[in-house]
Amino acid sequence: MQPTIGLAATLKDEMSHPEIARIGLGDIDGERMKRAIGVVVEANQLPRAPTVDEVFDRSFLPARGERPSKL
Repeated sequence: MQPTIGLAATLKDEMSHPEIARIGLGDIDGERMKRAIGVVVEANQLPRAPTVDEVFDRSFLPARGERPSKL
């Protein structure tokens, strides 16, 4: 398999998730991230859970209309 074919297959299979269609490539679902943070905090017995805003900053993303919704 040629590298470009493998990349295309990965992008198609792994990056064409329905969530991308909903929120755009590069963004996150805040509630999903909050749950993930909670898992890490609990597993590592951290003293506090950071907020989603402390972990992810949307200000670096292009406007929603400029981000791909499918690959």
